[in-house]
Amino acid sequence: MKREGGNGEPIYYGDATQEQVLRHLGITDARVLVIAISDPVATRQIVELARRLNEDIYIIARTRYIQEVETLHMLGADEVVPEEYETSIKIFARVLERYQLSRDTIERFVEDVRAGDYSLFRSLSEEAYCDANLKLMGKVIFTIRVPGGSKAAGRNLDELGIENVLAINRGDETLRSTGGLRLQEGDVLILIDTPEKMGEIERMLMN
Repeated sequence: MKREGGNGEPIYYGDATQEQVLRHLGITDARVLVIAISDPVATRQIVELARRLNEDIYIIARTRYIQEVETLHMLGADEVVPEEYETSIKIFARVLERYQLSRDTIERFVEDVRAGDYSLFRSLSEEAYCDANLKLMGKVIFTIRVPGGSKAAGRNLDELGIENVLAINRGDETLRSTGGLRLQEGDVLILIDTPEKMGEIERMLMN
């Protein structure tokens, strides 16, 4: 930062949660604000303050916590980039590479997920099933939740004969799939398979 400051780049130090600091930086005339700090409380305060001072500014906020996404949107952020979702995207991209998909196809999938405000991941906590809307060589990526009371809970993927699982979402964790991993109620399986197989797995988990 000292080097860039010496090169003439305008660099300022200050507490961005304070109104006078943002005003000094020209927040009322700014077009875009990027918030990339690790303090969730300060991030919320900056988003709310910036939106109050400038209704038209485009706010991009980074967060380490999934549960902060909705709150930051409500406070005025236009885009929220959760680190956990980005980690999941990287995992999916590597899995898709193993399926020998083209780089263009993988990049298009990543762009679609981001353009949809990470709805593929956010919907995991809201719905039992959602289609990722990605068709690959006759297969689709889809998600299915293990409902309460499912006979599949407590059994592993090998026992159930479920294959092609990309990952399992358990609470705030994204787990790598292994045949010996035992399912729990509330787990969300993220799979790639044919539409016919999708229906079979859904019926199995719902029983």
